[in-house]
Amino acid sequence: MRTMPWEWIWAAILTASLFLLIFFAVRSEVTCRFEIKRRGEDDYLSFQIRALFGLLSYQFEVPVLFMKNGRLQIQTEKEKHQIAGENQQSGRQKISFERALEFYQRLKLLRLHTDHFTTWLLHTLRRFRITAWDWNTSIGTGEAAWTAIATGQIWAIQTSLLGGLSHFIHLQSMPRMAVRPVYNHVYFSTDLLCIAKIRFGYAMLAGLHLLVRIRRVKGGLSVWQNILFKA
Repeated sequence: MRTMPWEWIWAAILTASLFLLIFFAVRSEVTCRFEIKRRGEDDYLSFQIRALFGLLSYQFEVPVLFMKNGRLQIQTEKEKHQIAGENQQSGRQKISFERALEFYQRLKLLRLHTDHFTTWLLHTLRRFRITAWDWNTSIGTGEAAWTAIATGQIWAIQTSLLGGLSHFIHLQSMPRMAVRPVYNHVYFSTDLLCIAKIRFGYAMLAGLHLLVRIRRVKGGLSVWQNILFKA
């Protein structure tokens, strides 16, 4: 009886290991965490993406949003990238209202150079699952009657936003929301935490579909490359 050469055995082991790695990678989840806070004059916004069990991550934080010389400015404190354990961090920068408008124009240009971009976006959003939705707001106007009215209006806004979002993204867990009136003084604070997940395999497939839609539009690929490199 002939024995199998060791080279074949090691090749079989490596092939099986590779298939297992691909299987678990595709079945793993991409986690998107969005958090926004407003307490008095302090603002905080954070957006984080983690994939492949934390090997790939991106984090963007905006701790200060303020008005200066009649212009809305955002002071960026931290922007982190992590690939295979290597961290990269950018410095502090300020983004004016004009830059925000320019960013919107770029997004609009990307949409125009993608075949049925809205269809792709809605189809991709349906693959997401919201696993956490916590939104707590406290408000006070200094007068009891107006505080009660404002509390009802904010509750209506929060529930309407969540209801609209649930048409596109599946809510996997029970959302938690609260609006608390503060009757004795003027006050406003709001804390929103949203965690959404998508399978890594679905995310890769969505990226391939997006690439196909971009190539269908004349000049679409070059427009995307130019805008992404400028960003």
